[in-house]
Amino acid sequence: MDKKDGIIVVLVLIIIVLLVLSASGNSTTTSTKNNSSSIPIELDNTPSVSQDQGSLSIGGMLKNNGNVDYNNVKLCIQGYNQDDKLLYEKNTTVAGIKAGEDADYNINVDYNGENISYAKVTVLSATPAS
Repeated sequence: MDKKDGIIVVLVLIIIVLLVLSASGNSTTTSTKNNSSSIPIELDNTPSVSQDQGSLSIGGMLKNNGNVDYNNVKLCIQGYNQDDKLLYEKNTTVAGIKAGEDADYNINVDYNGENISYAKVTVLSATPAS
């Protein structure tokens, strides 16, 4: 392999790395994560951000895909502006969600005049019902 071939190989590898990194970069769409992979609870729809007369709320639905009922489902809800700046973060708890069913969550945000464009929701933990 001559010097020209080596340069081509290096350039191809750099392009592949850049493509992989850009594909896994930050997204401005709403998302959810489950920090505990053993809890089969996920977001059942896109969290909604609504503003009405100076109040702001973030809400949506969770889906229990497991065979066990869960109590005290702890969520972390984060609100971001259009520039992806985190403006709001709060933990909340959904009292319970039965196996195979949906449960809703809604949190009122302390509105300080900044626009929350989208939200991310993370399932932090949940207690199996006895």
